[in-house]
Amino acid sequence: MASEWRGLHPAGLGVAVLPRVLGALSASWPLWLALWFSNGLRFGLPELALLLAPIAVASAAAVVEHLTLRWRLDDAGRLELRTGWWTRTTRTLAADRIQHVQLVQRLPHRLFGLVAVEVQTASGEEPEVQLSALLRADGEALAAALGGGAPAAASSVPGAWLTLSTADLVRYGATSTGWSAAAVGGFALLEVAQQRDPVGFAAALERLGVPALVALAVALLTGAWLFGIGTALVRYWGIR
Repeated sequence: MASEWRGLHPAGLGVAVLPRVLGALSASWPLWLALWFSNGLRFGLPELALLLAPIAVASAAAVVEHLTLRWRLDDAGRLELRTGWWTRTTRTLAADRIQHVQLVQRLPHRLFGLVAVEVQTASGEEPEVQLSALLRADGEALAAALGGGAPAAASSVPGAWLTLSTADLVRYGATSTGWSAAAVGGFALLEVAQQRDPVGFAAALERLGVPALVALAVALLTGAWLFGIGTALVRYWGIR
């Protein structure tokens, strides 16, 4: 007998929105710096709308997806998902397509006692289905019902938990692509500033001098480095 349609846990709304906001900030920070260098700190309504639009769109998409997503197991044990308000989409994932089911509990999940259920198939490296916020008991029950995607013989093989330490996450974040992105973004901003006002740009360089320019470059790269570390800690804290 098919189970009842169920939604995501209400406390997981912040868990769903936070990664989208971080992704929007990570993608749009060159725009923030470009407007800052061109206008100083004088942001009018058009500039604020341009800066906040990616964050608002990403947050709204996460909220809609979180509030409208429904899931259940049908009579054949297949996982069914339904999303959307105006355009409703229904997906069905057969149990024999599932290769792996894992429970993920990142730092925001731990704060609310939730887990994310990620279902992987042979179609790619990314999860085919992700239920971002379920109670741990519900997530474990769903994983057990789907069979975990693992062969029965493999379940008897002993294994050891591998825990990512804080130092591991810091090293991962520090070696991410933030450094190269910051360098490219910085050079792009300098080019934009020079094209807009060559005389003012040359005068600004002369006033600042070499030490101030070096300090600015170090601050830009350090900010990207710290952002990469913070993102790694939020996304992968507690993963085993």
